[in-house]
Amino acid sequence: MHTRESGRGASVRAGAHAAAMLVALLACVPSHSNGATSSESAQGPGETTWRPGDPLVRIALQPPEALDYDPQSLAALPGFVAIQVQNVGGRDVALPVLHASFEARREGVAFPCNAHAGAPPGELEPSHLAPGTSFTFERRLDCRLPLTGRYDVRVWLHAAEAQEPTIAMVASGLAGSFSVDVRASGGNAPQSVPGHDRLYAFMTGPAVESPAGRDGGAAVAYMLVVALVNGSRSPIALRTARFSFVVLSSDGSPAPCPAATVRLEVPSVLSPGEIHIDRAAVTCIPDKQGQYEVVGRFALDDEPELNIGRVGLLVTTYPNYLFTPAAPIHHPR
Repeated sequence: MHTRESGRGASVRAGAHAAAMLVALLACVPSHSNGATSSESAQGPGETTWRPGDPLVRIALQPPEALDYDPQSLAALPGFVAIQVQNVGGRDVALPVLHASFEARREGVAFPCNAHAGAPPGELEPSHLAPGTSFTFERRLDCRLPLTGRYDVRVWLHAAEAQEPTIAMVASGLAGSFSVDVRASGGNAPQSVPGHDRLYAFMTGPAVESPAGRDGGAAVAYMLVVALVNGSRSPIALRTARFSFVVLSSDGSPAPCPAATVRLEVPSVLSPGEIHIDRAAVTCIPDKQGQYEVVGRFALDDEPELNIGRVGLLVTTYPNYLFTPAAPIHHPR
């Protein structure tokens, strides 16, 4: 991961996204370290240990321009946030192990983020900053963002005494905030369910499978994944849900296997920001190798069906193509 150290007066690089650069003097933000803003214990002659909230240090954030929606994982691909730490004082500053945590909201609804992102594996980061110098840390924006659209993200910095797994957080502070868009190519993204404010549904599945009955065995069960997401600020009551699919040949005609409809197991209430995952087995996989497409449709109760996804499916016996992708993880709230 690219990092850099610059000389006196250096700033975060200019570019098309300079307007998105957010500068926060952490001294102006209340710290969560019992009022302590900096350590007075010197690490060496003329040196101070930095903690979030220290007026000797200026923080600048450079967020990703946008994040790509990944249909296979039912979420945006993680991006990185560049965090520039600049020594604006007249003394050397000793840097602790720096962690970041994030809070992501879409239209006011919070979605889960993994806590305390540290340095990327193998990354070498400085332990000191001379007066007038800066260093840009990069931290993974490890949040589960299951819908397209704009997210508002807040960033906290945490000073730690040691690397994982024995991290001891000694100070924390709000570094700033930014907005980032999650974009999908080709429209393959969660679809809004008509008549249900900000309820979204989506389907995905593995891109490769074996032919049915390969080696004389039983029919292969191809698993489709159906996700429901509550993107509203209120709980959504659910009763019954059904999912149907059809397998199409490369020319768009139905494959020699029947369409099917299955009943999904849905919770009675879907909380704000909650992601519900269900699976549907497709026992009808064509026994002829080739490229196919699976089209999924979803409906609540007796309402009309909604197209919620198309998955390209390669049926092959070639071993280098055959694998079992990890199923999307349900993050309970």
